[in-house]
Amino acid sequence: MASRRARFMGAQAEIWKLSGGKAAKVLGEKYSRGGRLFRPTYRLYAEKGLASCPNIVRLLESFDVASAGRTCILMEFIEGQGVWELGGCVGEGEAKTITRDLLRALAYLHRRHLAHHDVKPENLMRRADDSTVLIDLDLMKEDLSGEGAAEDMMWAGVALLRVMGVDADKAEDIAVTQRTEAGVRAALANELPEPPSRDLLSLIVSIFSGASAEEALKHPWLAPSAPLAHTLFCPHRHTDH
Repeated sequence: MASRRARFMGAQAEIWKLSGGKAAKVLGEKYSRGGRLFRPTYRLYAEKGLASCPNIVRLLESFDVASAGRTCILMEFIEGQGVWELGGCVGEGEAKTITRDLLRALAYLHRRHLAHHDVKPENLMRRADDSTVLIDLDLMKEDLSGEGAAEDMMWAGVALLRVMGVDADKAEDIAVTQRTEAGVRAALANELPEPPSRDLLSLIVSIFSGASAEEALKHPWLAPSAPLAHTLFCPHRHTDH
């Protein structure tokens, strides 16, 4: 049985929590079948086998409510925390786990010639086991040219900076203007609670210089053997001893 209030209400859809670990996304009229902004999200999801990727939200089925002119997508309800709720208080160790899972999701999409087209912290959820899931596939579409994949990667780099506490406008400016470690280091001066490691700077430059998701996953900063520190850093939080 659905809850009395939608968990989320926006221009594109309403999301209702159901029983059994499920949720229903009811698309707005112009995003539903027959609307000018409709996209065959569930068809692409099913045809491309996206259910096999643990870092992509699971969609269960899609159906139309003809009397209301709305399309409904039944999906998993993720019991966890939105990455955007971390408020930028994330150190390199935690940022690695988030970024690695995001890149795994993007690599899975891009290998299947799909692009997400809406990569941002607001579309990342943390499960109870601390894995990160890419959600909101409403803008996903086929990408035979690779341009969509390149766009996804640029925004993945912006998301990494934002997760660590960099202002959104500043992160986008770095994505557009910086292509050297020295330039990124200078741009991040006073933006992070601790100086970024050289490997982190190298990864950021690599992403903004056009690395694919699969290439980025091989970067030393994301090596699975690297120690993971789960300390949260808040730039404006001070403790007196």
